Amino acid sequence: MSMNPIKDKFEESTFFLNHMKENLEYSTDFYYFLHAFLSSAHSIIDLIEEIDKAWMDSQKKQLIYDEMWVFFWKLRNASIHHEFISPKHEIHMTLYLDPIENESQNEPQIVIEEESGENSATIEYEYFFNKMDKKMEKKIVDELKKNRFSDADIKTYLDKINKTISSQDVVALCEDYLAKIDALINDYMNKNSPKAERA
Repeated sequence: MSMNPIKDKFEESTFFLNHMKENLEYSTDFYYFLHAFLSSAHSIIDLIEEIDKAWMDSQKKQLIYDEMWVFFWKLRNASIHHEFISPKHEIHMTLYLDPIENESQNEPQIVIEEESGENSATIEYEYFFNKMDKKMEKKIVDELKKNRFSDADIKTYLDKINKTISSQDVVALCEDYLAKIDALINDYMNKNSPKAERA
């Protein structure tokens, strides 16, 4: 632990993200770590806001144009207040097989050797956020209207979110989100708050 709560929270968020990666085959554990990640990552923004609300408010005026930032913001609120976030769980298996000729039938016969030999299998686990429901969309729409987005821009904004969450897996999206938070922390530390220099 350092004397810097912002750095500590970032490391905590990284910890939960790493555990998501390590528990891909255990969906319930993955969901629990996802919830912890959403809460921890957003708490970094809350911490910065407590220290320098004016600066954070200025950043939010720019971040509102980042669709996935807003998506994670509202997703975290949903997970805290009323909804269990459980992304779709997909399992992909790839088999690498060598044909072995069956002399009695004169036809190729496929076998898998579990512990040795050249035959093998790989299993990949992926998670994808479900398409936003009406409640989630309304939360985002209300935020966009506060910032004077047009109806056409709002439709494009929502379409982009749904396209992104249907095509990119949860872990990759969380990695991108945490990278954005890291960039925000660095910007804050370097330009706006001598009191919050990295330990």
